[in-house]
Amino acid sequence: IITRRGRAELEVRDGGVRVSAANGAGMADLLEAVESLLSRSREVVDLDLPPGDGEAIAWLYRHGEVLRRRDRGGAVSLAVALEPADRLRFESRFQPERSSRTPSSRSNR
Repeated sequence: IITRRGRAELEVRDGGVRVSAANGAGMADLLEAVESLLSRSREVVDLDLPPGDGEAIAWLYRHGEVLRRRDRGGAVSLAVALEPADRLRFESRFQPERSSRTPSSRSNR
């Protein structure tokens, strides 16, 4: 962005977003574009956890984006968007044999 006395001159390239520093116009588009870029590498993991496994559930809320949660009797079903590295951290920290977890994943894109 090149500014001259309050005027912005900007060449918008493919995928670019115009934003006004004066009135904030275009901020919603910018935020959407940033979110899209950040979420490209995330994968959605479906998990069924015991309701008493609060440590694992809290970890997922802290490190991922919980897209869906359903509490059903003896299980908490979650769909969580995680970076691949966070998925590996979760799997190494909370081993499947520790509880009745059944992970599966699908690409976010």
